[in-house]
Amino acid sequence: MSFLKANLKMTLRNKQVLFWSLFFPIFMMGMFGAMFSGSSQKFDVGIVNKSSSKISKNIVKALKKVDALTITQKSEKEEFKELQDGNRVAVIIIPKKLADPKLPKGIVPGNKSMLNKSQFNAQNSQKMQLQAKVPPMKPVTIKFSYNETKSQDASIVSTIVSQFIGKLNQKIAKAPELLKIKRAAYKSKNLKYIDFLLPGLLAMSLMMGGIVGIANGITTLRERGVLKRLLATPLNPAVFFIVQVITRLTVALVQSTIMISLGVLAFGAHFYGNVFTFATVLIFGATVFLIFGLVMASVAKSVETVEPMSRAITMPMLFLGGVFFPIDSMPAWLQPVSRALPLTYMSDALRQVITEGASLYAVRIDLLVLFVWGIIGFIIAARVFRWE
Repeated sequence: MSFLKANLKMTLRNKQVLFWSLFFPIFMMGMFGAMFSGSSQKFDVGIVNKSSSKISKNIVKALKKVDALTITQKSEKEEFKELQDGNRVAVIIIPKKLADPKLPKGIVPGNKSMLNKSQFNAQNSQKMQLQAKVPPMKPVTIKFSYNETKSQDASIVSTIVSQFIGKLNQKIAKAPELLKIKRAAYKSKNLKYIDFLLPGLLAMSLMMGGIVGIANGITTLRERGVLKRLLATPLNPAVFFIVQVITRLTVALVQSTIMISLGVLAFGAHFYGNVFTFATVLIFGATVFLIFGLVMASVAKSVETVEPMSRAITMPMLFLGGVFFPIDSMPAWLQPVSRALPLTYMSDALRQVITEGASLYAVRIDLLVLFVWGIIGFIIAARVFRWE
């Protein structure tokens, strides 16, 4: 216990480790939180077009031209998932039964009007144009599901869509109730950019604290001859590593608690996850990065070399690991590289737990990939670790 207390004090006195694992993530959260705290002038709207008619395609095409709207088209399940997560102001469902008007027999479409075959005369065909009545269409209901936590934005979008549908009704059939809108409030989580950013910064702080912290700490102890002297004491070498892990995990839990509290209280972030699940994922991921730090400490010959080595590992993951922006927004050729990095899976696991309340089973793929990375790191560390 005394060795654990001494190791914990030594860790807390390491200003470089504290900066990269705690103060730097908090600084980034404050900077990005302030940058993206304002509301956007554009409204994200999802459209699910179940109809194959020309009218429905024209509706989607016309709404995409509205400057105030950012239109996306995915499956109904995906769009409502986005709505639930707060990434959509509204989702518009165009039903399958919305069809183009059927023409009566004997009527063929022309460039500007309808011509009756029986009255067609070759001598004055250029002059003769007969207006044909289109059979009346049955009213069709378009579903408009909106985010109730963004009622003001939803009201603006609803007004835009209503005006557009009203004009379309007059243009199609001179009838105000051909296309109807059925509005329905949808309970959403109202997630913001800070909700995406916070789990990524947590993963980043665990990576920095694990790799940079333990790599610098053990390399320093080796350089001062402490590790060599420990071998001459009754202390079991396994106890030394256990104490290192407990110390770093304790710091990781404290810094995560501080960051979560600051994110929720100062920037309005949300925490929907189970505390036990969150702590389990946190400890699991932190342990993997501690193993990476042990590998760095095993390979490095001095403190001067371990720092650039650690930066060479952490910096690419910092920008490619899905901390600040989604992997899908990256160039296609870069995405496979990002999906191979352990930080990507740590960020994703924490993000699912915090913002979606996911269970351990739901993030099993992320944990499995981290476990594989941990095994690889452990094998390397076991082979190359040096006490002197």
